[in-house]
Amino acid sequence: MAGKYGYVDKKGVFLIKQEFDAAYSFYDGAARVKTGGKYGFINKKGEYIIRPVYDSAYDFIPGLGMAVVETKDARRSEYIDKKGKLVKKPGFKESIIFPCGLTAVKVGEKWGYANKCTDIVIIPEFDKAMAFSEGLAAVRIMGKWGYVDRKGRVIIRMSFDAALSFSEGLAGVKEGIKWGFVDKKGETVIAPKFSCVKGFKEGLAAVEMNDKWGFIDKKGRFVIKNIFAEADSFGSGLAPVKA
Repeated sequence: MAGKYGYVDKKGVFLIKQEFDAAYSFYDGAARVKTGGKYGFINKKGEYIIRPVYDSAYDFIPGLGMAVVETKDARRSEYIDKKGKLVKKPGFKESIIFPCGLTAVKVGEKWGYANKCTDIVIIPEFDKAMAFSEGLAAVRIMGKWGYVDRKGRVIIRMSFDAALSFSEGLAGVKEGIKWGFVDKKGETVIAPKFSCVKGFKEGLAAVEMNDKWGFIDKKGRFVIKNIFAEADSFGSGLAPVKA
């Protein structure tokens, strides 16, 4: 159905029909979807495991089996399991997950990193900072992006106009108006030729070229042609796309 999201396999075949207003990648075997202005979760068969009743929702946290959701009536974030049951009722509106032990924090006008005890471990000196992934984090100084390690050492110099987190050994970076991919040495693996990219998941990355999205392998070859209006990363063998 035009204008709706569904899910395709790695051959580009729809396995979950197009019926959602918004759809996101699978995490921990569940995918967040939106219909009728509400969020819920489906399994790989496209069946609802949690009905769409939430005003906002985040993906399930890998390995923990929990997701953060919120309703206007509750006016706070709550944790649910895959049966939709509350597993925790924190009395705050926002929560921060520390999946890699460090989180980006803003002190004054600069960003640095703190550990789980909220101790500053990387001095706030960045104009912008992203989460650590695969041992590196994308940071920005004076309009340019590069990557630092957990000790704050610059591993890939600040030379990009935009940057994504590393995933499966590669990171999307923008040079000028085009996106490509670099490895952890900062060497170009896939030349910048795309209008937009998502990170690699399960060996494929969603990329936009000529106003259409498709999926490439780690050599930059299209495995699924760029025929979609929108696309997101693979998870559990499926990727959300909009025709």
